[in-house]
Amino acid sequence: MNIDSTVLAAVTKFSHQFQMLTGRTNFFIAKIGRFMCFAAVALDIINYFAHVLPDKTPLWFLILGVFICIDFAFGATICDQADRETREGYDVLPPSVLLLRSYGFFLRGDSWRTLWLALTIFDYGMFIYTHPAPWLLCWIDKTWFSSGVLIFVYFIAVDPRPPIRHKKLVLATETTMNKAQQLKTAKVENNPATDCLQKWCSREYRKRKLTRMVHYWPCRRARRP
Repeated sequence: MNIDSTVLAAVTKFSHQFQMLTGRTNFFIAKIGRFMCFAAVALDIINYFAHVLPDKTPLWFLILGVFICIDFAFGATICDQADRETREGYDVLPPSVLLLRSYGFFLRGDSWRTLWLALTIFDYGMFIYTHPAPWLLCWIDKTWFSSGVLIFVYFIAVDPRPPIRHKKLVLATETTMNKAQQLKTAKVENNPATDCLQKWCSREYRKRKLTRMVHYWPCRRARRP
């Protein structure tokens, strides 16, 4: 699909730029989408007991929401693991990430992403049209679930950039270390204390020094009054 390809290309470009700036991969952003879904469902669960939204949450959604929260927490853990392993230099993605990528029921990946794009646009349109109160809580309840799923299904499909080693930085570091080693060697060679220690450690010098001391000590004692 052309719409899905365009959106996926834009998401890939954004996630790669985000990774270069912050070091975090696309799995970190996918985890944020999971937490948005978790917040929307958790608000509906709270609404069953506290009635903070205009419409009361039914009992069947309360039971279903508990399982949805567990599933979203599990998916966020997988995204966190994939983000950490990618930043540490692992080239192979965990099998659980591949399972999350194929999670689309009977639809293919592009159709599944396009469906959630349409649902997100519909939810925002209905929210702007109805404009319920309280505004902030209703915004989280009406739009965060579809937006979070949309963020997740797009960013989980992106292949992260491999760990970058900048050649200029590596060459500059090696040059600096070589110069530091040369300065250290020159300082050691020109140090009088080092020259004296090396001279004393030589066998010939010690032999001559001890011979002079043996011959000089009796003469010195004889000169005393």
